[in-house]
Amino acid sequence: MMNQPVNDQQRHQQYEKFYSFVSTNKNVRDEHEMKEPSRFPQPLPDAKGTVCGPKHYDKEDAIKDARALRDTMKGMGTDNDRVSTISGTRTHEQRIMIKRAYFENENRDLIQDFESELSGGFQKLIVG
Repeated sequence: MMNQPVNDQQRHQQYEKFYSFVSTNKNVRDEHEMKEPSRFPQPLPDAKGTVCGPKHYDKEDAIKDARALRDTMKGMGTDNDRVSTISGTRTHEQRIMIKRAYFENENRDLIQDFESELSGGFQKLIVG
C-alpha cells in the first residue's frame, strides 16, 4: 500500500500542532526564532539536528570563525578540512551567527563564497 500524499488541510493541521507546541515551550520558541529559512526543507516540521557545538559561543567566537573561514578560502584553493571542522562542529544557530559575522566583517556572502570555492557533494553538504 502506498503512502497517501498529504493534502493542504492535513499539512495545515501538522503546522498548527507544531507551532502551538513551539509557542508554549520557551526553549524551543527561542531556537525557532533564530532559524533562517532553509533552502532545503526538513522532512518533518519537528526535525532536529544532532550537532552539539560549544556551549558558550558568542559574537566574538562567531567573528573568529568567520575570519578563519575567509582566510581558508582566500587565494588559490580551499582547505576543505578546516571548512569541515568549523562548519561541522557548530550548531545551526552558531552557523547563523557565523554567516552574519562574515557578512558584517568581510562584506561578503558566506554561502556565495562556499558555492564558488567548494564543489560536488562537499559543497552540497556545507551549503545545505
